Amino acid sequence: MLFPVVLIVLVGGAVSQITTGAPHTHKPAPDLESALGRRAHFSMILDLLRTTGLLTQLKALPQVTLFAPTNAALSSIPNDEYQDLKADVPRLTSLLKYHVTTDQAFHTTGRANDVVFNSLDNNLPIRINIYKIVHTIAAEGVNITDKDIRVANGFVQGIDNVMQPPNGDVVDIINNMDNTKMLAGLINSAGLESAIRADLNITVFAPTNDAFAKLDPQVLTYLQNNPKALTEVLLYHVVKKTTLYSIGMRHAMTFQTADKHHDNLMLIEGNNDDIYLNHAKVDDRDISATNGVIHTIEDVLVPTTVLVAIEDQGLLVG
Repeated sequence: MLFPVVLIVLVGGAVSQITTGAPHTHKPAPDLESALGRRAHFSMILDLLRTTGLLTQLKALPQVTLFAPTNAALSSIPNDEYQDLKADVPRLTSLLKYHVTTDQAFHTTGRANDVVFNSLDNNLPIRINIYKIVHTIAAEGVNITDKDIRVANGFVQGIDNVMQPPNGDVVDIINNMDNTKMLAGLINSAGLESAIRADLNITVFAPTNDAFAKLDPQVLTYLQNNPKALTEVLLYHVVKKTTLYSIGMRHAMTFQTADKHHDNLMLIEGNNDDIYLNHAKVDDRDISATNGVIHTIEDVLVPTTVLVAIEDQGLLVG
């Protein structure tokens, strides 16, 4: 009776080897329409894609990544504005195209910080940032909440807000905003425009016209008559080679600036969701630029070495 038992064991082992050695076949990913349709919180973006006719186009692309605002994100738009947008098909199409790239079927990784994709909206950039310390991945400063939804020709990345396309690089935007005209003039007079444009991943904390108006006029005159001091003050508002959206900022973080001594700025979280950079309140946050991001602030920041030099003139800052 031993021989049949051995034979059964051998045969069973062979069958097991054949079974485990067989290639595993993965279920094909659904197309974009099916993937969004299975998730109720994407019903509004699906409707908008159908309204513009973009859905058919996206399904036919060889590879695609859609940054899809959730229903909650789209519902945050006031209803009259939303209905106007939906009725204006060319404008809606442009906005939706800004949420799509064909550069890559992008799935989130820890190595994508300041990676920039070209969107379908005139190749305007979509910037990805990884803020590891706060466990956040963002696109144009908007939180990616539903990561890596696989579709037949790429991925959907669900986001909790609507991305806004940049209107130029950092210098262009500062030059064009009404409330930063003073800063624009000082950047130009200090000869910093080219350097700021050349940094492709820059953060600028931009003092407003009202911020400069708080300075003693003699202090401003001192800075304008001392190019090195002016340059130091301006670069003290710059974090170079990294893009810091507010989603990646938390209390007591410090940021090394681009001034000569690489002085640090400290972020302070106040009440009512207010944030401060040193003592300066951050006003308008997350103004996207093609080469980084701008945040306006309500005071001019002065590094210690320049502050002491100003005080040596018998002047007080602020």
